[in-house]
Amino acid sequence: MTTEDRARDGFADFVRAETAGLTRFAYLLTGDRHHAEDLVQVALARVAVRWERIEDPPAYLRRVLCTQAASWWRWRRARPAERLGGARRRPRRRIPHPRPARPG
Repeated sequence: MTTEDRARDGFADFVRAETAGLTRFAYLLTGDRHHAEDLVQVALARVAVRWERIEDPPAYLRRVLCTQAASWWRWRRARPAERLGGARRRPRRRIPHPRPARPG
């Protein structure tokens, strides 16, 4: 077994053991299960590239999760709200408030 095979197996074992906990942590960052799963996948892809050089994988991965979540927050905040194509906003109709009854 080569060093690369051992590293690949070590990463696969790490992913199997830590994915549930990382997803819970990512959920705390995002507040949405689907975004949390996406965040974990992005973080694992980034860690996989550097796997052999990382000294403390769980800590490094949590840091990547936090950094990536912050990037997503910034991107969403900086991006203007989308509107449906061709849809125009109609002016709001003013509804008159009922007048109180005058004493007789």
